[in-house]
Amino acid sequence: DFQWVQGDVCEVQLMVYNPMPFELRVETMGLLTSGVEFESLPAALSLPAESGLYPVTLVGVPRTTGQITVNGYHTSVFGVYSDCLLDNLPGLKNNGCTVDVIPALPRLQISTSLPRSAHSLQPSSDNVSTHVSVQLFNGETQKLLIKLENIGTEPLETLEVSSKTINNKEKLYGEFLIWDLEEALSQLPLKPGKTATFTVYIKVKLDFSCQENLLQDLNDDGISVSGLPVSSPFRHIVKPRLETKPVNPPESSKSSDFSHVKVSRSSSATLASITS
Repeated sequence: DFQWVQGDVCEVQLMVYNPMPFELRVETMGLLTSGVEFESLPAALSLPAESGLYPVTLVGVPRTTGQITVNGYHTSVFGVYSDCLLDNLPGLKNNGCTVDVIPALPRLQISTSLPRSAHSLQPSSDNVSTHVSVQLFNGETQKLLIKLENIGTEPLETLEVSSKTINNKEKLYGEFLIWDLEEALSQLPLKPGKTATFTVYIKVKLDFSCQENLLQDLNDDGISVSGLPVSSPFRHIVKPRLETKPVNPPESSKSSDFSHVKVSRSSSATLASITS
């Protein structure tokens, strides 16, 4: 089963052949329909001599909604106009093909300020989607600008954005995406050819402590992590230098006395390269 959309170009493919020993030129060929207002877009073709089966695609545009019946096709050959009805063709069990024409819907195209990802998820027929690639440090936030363009012929009345986690590690990722739709909603209804924008903030907050097989789990979800902790933060207690201790101690005491040594803190660095 299939449907046609009001205002969209629809097509029907036929198989024809030329049994004559000479080339046959068809000046015009188009569809014969009934039921709804239909604009047929005639085609012109040339059939080689004794061509055998030859595919021909006939197109048209339904202007109203409802049920349309394709009754056959019309041709003009050598200046003679002919109507070929399907019910006159042998071997056909019905008198035509009936198709439902549904109202036109808004068509939305999405683009982003970040480069597209080479690894994309399976697209959904229910949602408009795109895939981007971004590299962030753990704890960093990246701004993603999303542009929506109405490329159809109908105005866009409503807009809904949702976030779905494709794994069961919500406690690991936390609030990964944050957005504000006030700016985009203020531009609705979005007329054909117009654009609206809104901003999504990508927030990386991963917990690398006490996570068994963490790197493998992240890789399974399409997140690659490069770099390991350099060191862990630690603290040293330094005793103050005694007032009575000489500034230049004897050589014999230098090997065991470390009270004059300056101790500094070390920090850890972890780089998370995220591809979503």
